[in-house]
Amino acid sequence: MRGILYTKELSPYELPLLYEWDVCHGMGETCDYFEVTCPFEKSMLHKLADAKLFRGVNNEDTVFYGVVDEYTIVCDEEGSRVTVRGRSMSALLFDNEAEAASYVSVSLDTIIACHVTPYGIGKIEKRSMPLLYRFNVASGESEWSVLSRFCRYSCGVQPRFSREGALLLKDKQGPVRTINSGSRVFSLKRHDCRYGVISSVLVKNRVTGARYTVHNEAFEARGGVSRRVLTVPKTTGADAMRYTGEYQIRESKRGKNIIEIGVTTQFAGFAGDVAELNLPDAGLSGRYRIVKSRCWADGNDGGTYLTLEV
Repeated sequence: MRGILYTKELSPYELPLLYEWDVCHGMGETCDYFEVTCPFEKSMLHKLADAKLFRGVNNEDTVFYGVVDEYTIVCDEEGSRVTVRGRSMSALLFDNEAEAASYVSVSLDTIIACHVTPYGIGKIEKRSMPLLYRFNVASGESEWSVLSRFCRYSCGVQPRFSREGALLLKDKQGPVRTINSGSRVFSLKRHDCRYGVISSVLVKNRVTGARYTVHNEAFEARGGVSRRVLTVPKTTGADAMRYTGEYQIRESKRGKNIIEIGVTTQFAGFAGDVAELNLPDAGLSGRYRIVKSRCWADGNDGGTYLTLEV
């Protein structure tokens, strides 16, 4: 992998040959991150100090684009080296707080104009989303939280950033990655947990008397029974009530039915891609969504860990 630093003016500087890296992509709940290490020379100091953005390239494909958070220089008996760390472009929204606001009605374009583009995010892939009514922004809430709540309330989409640095405000599926007996799999784990999964959520508005029940039909079909009851503020609309229940169910399922695979191939897949498994010896076949990818390399080993959602 190659690493390129960019200043605020987008002037590029390619780092010396990287000999260690750790690159992680997820589905937007937390910041993706990178960490790279290369030899250090004193002529690099001003380049490191001015670095704002980082791009990782593997076989001419961009595998990470994000902000530089820090660098560490080490000089010892093993020589001089520098490690650069950072996060995806979502860091620009996580790190900035929103002003309190109360929207009678608000569109996606307004949310983007007020809470996204002021922080230098210009590459956006979006879909049409319904207006939201009585949408409130709390003082001190992160701009990422504002954007995320709007998208989830409006149409159930979780924002995330692509490996090229584009903000994805739609369910975009990546390419299909085939994993079979010839894929040099070195680790495999299947995890199926029922504990904590919610079967249904009753959402109540104590003031208006409105009630809305959301069901986890797949879990109920397996005999699961685990209901939750939530009471929401009187200003909560029907769409927000439905989303509140759907969100609780979706979060209860997160990480409960997953497959973790380690392969020796570098950058074998990315979050949002589809993994097509054909591993008959492990009893695994079919297509699964990649929800997390972590690629690493050091002086001794390297590979990619993929987390698949069943």
